[in-house]
Amino acid sequence: MSEENIDLEEALIIAVQSAEQASIDAHLAAEKAEKAARKVKKVAQKVKKAKNKVKASKKEIILMQERADEKTSKYQEDIIAIISKAKKKHKALKKIAKLNAEKDL
Repeated sequence: MSEENIDLEEALIIAVQSAEQASIDAHLAAEKAEKAARKVKKVAQKVKKAKNKVKASKKEIILMQERADEKTSKYQEDIIAIISKAKKKHKALKKIAKLNAEKDL
C-alpha cells in the first residue's frame, strides 16, 4: 500500500507541476495575445489615419479641379470677349481702309 501511495503522490506532484506549467504557458500566451492586440490596434489607427489623409487628399484634388474648371471657364469667357472686340476692331479697320481706298481713287 505504501508503494501505491508513493506512486499516487508522485502522480499528483507531476499533475500539479503540469498544471502549474500549463498555467504559466497560458499566462505567457495571454500576454503575447495582449501585445499582439495592442499592435493590431496601433496598425488599425495608422490605417485609419492613412484613409483619412487619402480622403482629405481626394477632397482637396476635387476642390482644385473645381477651381481649375472655374478659372478655365472664366478665361474662356475673357478670351471670347477679347476675340469679339478684336473682330469688331478688325471690321472697323477694314471699313476705314476701304474708305481711305475710295478717297484715294
